[in-house]
Amino acid sequence: MGPLLLQRPGRRSKSDELRAALERRLDHQRGFVRMMLQGRVGAALRLLNGTPSAALDSTPEVIALLKEKHPAAAEVSEEHLVSMTTLPPRVEPATFESLDASSITRSAAETKGGAGPSGMSDHLWARMLCSKNLGNASEKLAHEVALLTHRLCTSLVDPASINALLSCKLIALDKAPSAQQLKIRPIGVGEVLRRIVGRAVTQHLKGDIISAAGPLQTASGHQGGVEAAVHTMNNLFFHADTQAAILVDARNAFNSLNRKTALLNLRFLCPSLAVFAINLYRTPVQMFLIGGSYTLSMEGTTQGCNAAMPIYCICLRPMIDRLANTVDPTECQQIFYADDGSAVGKLRALRGWLDALISFGPGFGYFPEPAKSWLIVKEEHLDKAKEVFGDTAVNITTEGHRYLGAPLGTDDFRDKFVSEAVQGWVSDIMALSKIAEAEPQACYSAFCVGLSKRWLFLMRTTPHIASLFQPLEVAIRTVLLPSIAAHFSPLQREMFALPARHGGLAIHDPTKIADEEYKNSRLATEPLIQLISEQKTKIDCVRELAVAEQLSSKKTEVLSNKRKWQVNQRSAVAAQLSPAQHRQFEELCNRGTSTWLTSLPLQEHGFTLNKLEFRDAIAIRYDLPIEGLPRTCACGKANNLEHCLSCPRGGCVSEAQPAPRSYSKPPRGSGVQGCNC
Repeated sequence: MGPLLLQRPGRRSKSDELRAALERRLDHQRGFVRMMLQGRVGAALRLLNGTPSAALDSTPEVIALLKEKHPAAAEVSEEHLVSMTTLPPRVEPATFESLDASSITRSAAETKGGAGPSGMSDHLWARMLCSKNLGNASEKLAHEVALLTHRLCTSLVDPASINALLSCKLIALDKAPSAQQLKIRPIGVGEVLRRIVGRAVTQHLKGDIISAAGPLQTASGHQGGVEAAVHTMNNLFFHADTQAAILVDARNAFNSLNRKTALLNLRFLCPSLAVFAINLYRTPVQMFLIGGSYTLSMEGTTQGCNAAMPIYCICLRPMIDRLANTVDPTECQQIFYADDGSAVGKLRALRGWLDALISFGPGFGYFPEPAKSWLIVKEEHLDKAKEVFGDTAVNITTEGHRYLGAPLGTDDFRDKFVSEAVQGWVSDIMALSKIAEAEPQACYSAFCVGLSKRWLFLMRTTPHIASLFQPLEVAIRTVLLPSIAAHFSPLQREMFALPARHGGLAIHDPTKIADEEYKNSRLATEPLIQLISEQKTKIDCVRELAVAEQLSSKKTEVLSNKRKWQVNQRSAVAAQLSPAQHRQFEELCNRGTSTWLTSLPLQEHGFTLNKLEFRDAIAIRYDLPIEGLPRTCACGKANNLEHCLSCPRGGCVSEAQPAPRSYSKPPRGSGVQGCNC
């Protein structure tokens, strides 16, 4: 690690530049390890390729840009209201009877993120609501929070009484540090208690929310909604009759939703959620800036609110329904994921769809930006596309474009897209491996819990890309694994790819799981893909229940298939082992044997191992050579692991297990040393 830290930043770097580079690298590594020891895996991974963007000070320029991002409240237009003549349906308070203290504790355990203006973190709230060390105080607090939640869902409350609950921090990040003109990205951090309450309510009303948002809005809580949207778009785009697909980008989407129109329509679209949403949004919300000043959120949904996404999806439902009525569903099919609108079909039908969206979208608070939108057209229809969309600012391409994080377009564009993503992940592996030289346990946990999940979505949504992950597997095999377990064989690499409960390290070979992940995703989302393809804006309750049951059944089938595939992989590895190795391998598969390996290295619970302890534990687990172990004991016998733990003159006998085994974890703090006799 020393040469890496002392590497010159440039050929002619001065001493001050060298000192600054060394301090920066040390802070980078220490910050990564500190966050991992606190369980903040996401924040730690963001440090791999550089520190996160620093928050901007609240200068007049920054405040002006933030206010521009949070516009004044727009007026209500009658033509954008769902109903003006009837009363909204009544919701019985009994609907929320099951929203009790247990719901709050589950929500608190799942809520993550930074603290709001009060400074009370997610860890603090989780401890207060979930810890058994506090006696019945946690139960009483959870019960009181449940009563608050019940009241917010069933009756209108004085906005002044919950002003502190609704307030949030507003942080401005520099969106383009290298640009001459300042561009900011506003980040809202709501109170943790508000997020706990919001999560509990949205989970309780999940079925109502999905039904109210409609089948064409895939961000409302469907299982695998984003994957289903990508699969459906690919199916429709590569149909023989399809000429093009259009991907629409909306300006300042969540902050621009017409709040008054949304709350009025919500009473009819989702009555069970309406009272809760009105309590949250009927008055402007204070958003505090760095330095103590604040601005008001008067329009749209507030960042840092768990209910923001469901409310936004439901309130775009009338707009989606109108779009469906303006085009022929046989010539234009549309899909929405939150504010990401897309349509596929014939060119003139797509132009009509876009014109309709630009026409009445702003009335709902949806402002399309043609200059940031893309038309992906098939090569043979390029001239016609330029004719139909020539008077718009829409970007036209025959190659492809990114759609919801996955490539949409030609095979060449797909391969280029995936290869660029793989190169980025290889860089992450390299950066992680450098830190693993000093902190292997933290880096191993960061890889398994966080980094390895980054390419799963691309695998699940893009077919025929297994071979493109070969550079990633090379980086894992030649750089990452040697920093954790040295001198392993090809067979042991196959063993490492197994889940920990099957005796592995859960460091999968991406070239072998890519096709399997894609097949499982298609199977799991098949009912939702079929529902979206039908392009119905409304379905009856019977069909909704049938789709929900099918999704649950498919999910169970996928899990079963995945377990069978893992068992087959385990059997293939076991068949190549010697009898002694096979017995050791079977022991690793016993229940609870790998819990020390799969646990996060949380310092507060004493789950951390230093680099000697962790590497020795891995070596013992797989019967690998232990670094630094003398070949011959001072007592004259050949030295190995068994001898170290049993020699009467050695230093480990008193700390070893009564019946030490070669596959067990070494005594904590002892490492594995030669005899000191």
